[in-house]
Amino acid sequence: MVSSRATAKTPPALLFAVLGLAALCPRAHSQTPPPAPARVVESGSNPGTGSGPWSDGPRRATLSLGLVSKDAAGRDRFTPGGAAVLIKDAANRLFLATALHVLDNPAEHYVPETIQVRGWKDEQKSRYEDLGTTLQLWKNGRALFTSSAKFDLAVIPVPQDLLQRVADDKHIVTVYGPEWIAGADETYEGADLFILAEQSFAAPQPTQRALMRSGIIAWADSAHPVDHEFFIDAHIVAGNSGAPVFSSASGMTRTAGIESGRSVKLLGIISQTTTSQPELSLGAHLPREAATPAPANIEVVEPAHALLELMAYAH
Repeated sequence: MVSSRATAKTPPALLFAVLGLAALCPRAHSQTPPPAPARVVESGSNPGTGSGPWSDGPRRATLSLGLVSKDAAGRDRFTPGGAAVLIKDAANRLFLATALHVLDNPAEHYVPETIQVRGWKDEQKSRYEDLGTTLQLWKNGRALFTSSAKFDLAVIPVPQDLLQRVADDKHIVTVYGPEWIAGADETYEGADLFILAEQSFAAPQPTQRALMRSGIIAWADSAHPVDHEFFIDAHIVAGNSGAPVFSSASGMTRTAGIESGRSVKLLGIISQTTTSQPELSLGAHLPREAATPAPANIEVVEPAHALLELMAYAH
């Protein structure tokens, strides 16, 4: 289901190439929509990244979301507090996908009109000098994003200025298309995965490069894995909401074999972490006073497959 209060508008004609990611041999398709030529490449192990590492593809599709805040000296700076991933539908419409509560959470009195976005090309830029691209979330009291009524998910069309921010020197924008959004075959307990997101608690002027963390799917509904949230075991902290979860190119298969060279697909979007203490620990004493919790290891992930429905409803 899709929330009726949130709608999205179609972005203008693309000026840049759009990529879907895989870990197999490339095959390219091209079309030329006005006003400038745009290549559409639906697969490739490392599309548009030349001799760079395999992780450049997923990294270039990952975005950092935040707000402009002031430091102790009163200076404006980009402060990351969430993440997102670039996706596209079968009609080549581009969207930013993230957790809904990153864009809109009235229960916490958080309903921003805009949000700031930075990408992979901003890794070497000071967050004091570059505050990111301003993405408008509301217009005339109407949401510009489309949200799910079932999952903590939302998509919003990608404006041209954000495309320019993340396009490479060949005018190529890396995104995940429908073929590279994971289905039931990739969503199973024990599946290897990795996450990309910035660490918002780092030093005042940290590296802007998204950190990669690995893990596995800890629990998924065995009958309908892409129709429900699933749990992962990985290192995530507050401020990583909306971060993309990708399947690994190698690891354990559903039948307990080992495989490599697999497609890197979008499994889901980070929604929340678990920080609760157990009620009972047999053979051990639990302190009455809760200690400061360590970063949670079990996270709730919204299935990426639900993004296909959201994009279909966005108009």
